[in-house]
Amino acid sequence: MFLNDIEPVLITDQLQRTERVANVDKQRYYFIAPGGKIKLTTNDERVQFGFSLYWQQYTATQSVQLNVSLSDTQPTVLERNGMKPALVKAGTKVSATILSPVYNYLIQNLRTLIFFDSDSWNSTSLGTGLQLLQGNTQFVSSGNSMTVLPLESFYYDYGQIVLQDYEHTKDIASFQGLKCTLYSRCEDLKMDASGGPAAFQLYTQDILSVANVLAEIRGTGNLDVYIGGVTVNKTNLISSYSAESQNLPQELLGAFKTLVLTNGTTDLTMSAFSKTFKETVKLPRTGFIASMEYGSLSTCQDSHSVVTSLMIAKFRISIRDVDLSGYATLDINGYKNETLVFARSQALFPHQFTSFSKIMWKLVTLLFLTLLSTVTPTDVLQQRFQTELLINQVNSAQQLWTAGHQDAPKERILKYLMKAEHVKPHREEDVVQVDVADAIPDHYDVRDQFSQCISVNNIRDQSHCGSCWAVAAAEAISDRTCIASNGVVNTLLSAEDILTCCIGEYYCGDGCEGGYPIQAWKYWVKNGLVTGGSYESQFGCKPYSIAPCGQTVNGVTWPKCPNSDADTPKCVDHCTSNSSYPIPYEKDKHYGATAYAVSRKVDQIQSEILKNGPVEVGFTVYADFYQYKSGVYVHVAGPELGGHAVKLLGWGVDNGTPYWLAANSWNTNWGENGYFRILRGVNECGIESQVVAGIPDLERHN
Repeated sequence: MFLNDIEPVLITDQLQRTERVANVDKQRYYFIAPGGKIKLTTNDERVQFGFSLYWQQYTATQSVQLNVSLSDTQPTVLERNGMKPALVKAGTKVSATILSPVYNYLIQNLRTLIFFDSDSWNSTSLGTGLQLLQGNTQFVSSGNSMTVLPLESFYYDYGQIVLQDYEHTKDIASFQGLKCTLYSRCEDLKMDASGGPAAFQLYTQDILSVANVLAEIRGTGNLDVYIGGVTVNKTNLISSYSAESQNLPQELLGAFKTLVLTNGTTDLTMSAFSKTFKETVKLPRTGFIASMEYGSLSTCQDSHSVVTSLMIAKFRISIRDVDLSGYATLDINGYKNETLVFARSQALFPHQFTSFSKIMWKLVTLLFLTLLSTVTPTDVLQQRFQTELLINQVNSAQQLWTAGHQDAPKERILKYLMKAEHVKPHREEDVVQVDVADAIPDHYDVRDQFSQCISVNNIRDQSHCGSCWAVAAAEAISDRTCIASNGVVNTLLSAEDILTCCIGEYYCGDGCEGGYPIQAWKYWVKNGLVTGGSYESQFGCKPYSIAPCGQTVNGVTWPKCPNSDADTPKCVDHCTSNSSYPIPYEKDKHYGATAYAVSRKVDQIQSEILKNGPVEVGFTVYADFYQYKSGVYVHVAGPELGGHAVKLLGWGVDNGTPYWLAANSWNTNWGENGYFRILRGVNECGIESQVVAGIPDLERHN
């Protein structure tokens, strides 16, 4: 408790803007030009503080080009981890607002976002993301362009930037914003419009798992609800409420919602569960059928589940003022070249509003049969249509990589992945500083340098088990053992041994539900690893015991994957190969001398690979990664699905784009024959902040 409840440390920057700090573990501040100053002062002699100064050359990368206009009802949201510089252009002026990070300790990272009042980094600075957030305001360009520059690329989500044409937002006096997730549900909101109209922006990345239900309004003023951003012509304004409104609760769907309060102050009670709305559909009130982009033409709309139009026809859902206590009729009209070619009506009873999307899907199916008599959508096709949407979105948005269909259904990828917690940043005591090599080549591939090692060209299949952390560790350790011994110890070490036996004091994780890569390497140091290859090969003492599934590889079609994840096999202290492997389990052990994490600096990662061989890396997987076919991957579209670990074995440059080369564990019919390339130098999807390695102990062998 501080005297007079005033934070004891006052921080002043060179523009005389101040920030008070009460309690910190580590705070980051950034200088972007010579002569920058920062002053820390305190009137309390009991307070001690200090700082360390690090200089790092900023690596310039090509800016993302973005456009916002008066015709947009949906704002542009920069929300990706590892965000690149963005040049934004508008029809009039650019408006930028910011959403608060999910976790408070990430707020300090907003200092890394610098906004410039032009298309150049050398123009006037409008301020930082932290100043934008703390001011509850918007940054506005003086002309039609604005530049957003991230000084540092963080693995964790650290707030979303919302961009609109200023003509839409010019009447709003203050802004607040939140990203709604399963862990931050945006349930209780406070709004104050005493100084002018106040906006609260809600962003939901995964609209199929998180809804916003407006349950109660307490206070004064009028509340307008927009699906999308606030707009000057109010085409996406779907409802208005006051404290006396009786037409609640009301479900709000859509990736982005904006609540605008005019006059007064109010407390809003929100719920993240559609059940809150479904249980009240029989109450006497009017409302609207919630949809993803209300009133906007698109090929995909949702209401509790997604209705898709095969990329063939666009449609809109604009159903409002429905009497939810009585009976209603749902009409769908289909047009081809502005000519009415389809008309259907469906009577809806009160209980049917909870299954609106099923009825909608049936009627849309009939519409498609009218437009294209050869197409018969089914539940299976619906998933295919959604995949087609994602593939087309990726391929039309950029030219670095190509997305395409995979042989196995997308549900299978969820069985490959780990929980996000398994790819969190390393503890500082685990990270070592690597001596940078005198000369680092532009291109390097371990396969070219050590082709005699049987492991370097080996692609494994983890099957329907989240064992990537163990598989990638076994792959990299096998390579390093062969390289360190100059090919004398040329074998495949067992992922099964790590997956099943790395337990107890090491707490490697949860077996087939994921694990911590660095713990796998520490297990190798203490307990050693026996040999073991793939399920198909039955190589070594302890080969992988979970058979491939759900795909055809090298002419062999494996059975469909089970609906549930594989159970983690039991740990045994004997060889399990079907072949007659001659060496006993305890005599087959290969050990490590050290295990460590590598700094996220690119030259240190490269130097580590040059000196000792491949490393294991963890990163975040998004829905578009599964559709990867070739090229240099960058995340373009789709929600976050989980964590993953792979072997990193080289790097290069493709048409001016730097990349890392990695070996996946999804067999050889995925990606570039089992491999993939990913953007290097910007910590894409966190891949440079999760690097693990170790040194073999060639003297210790049972």
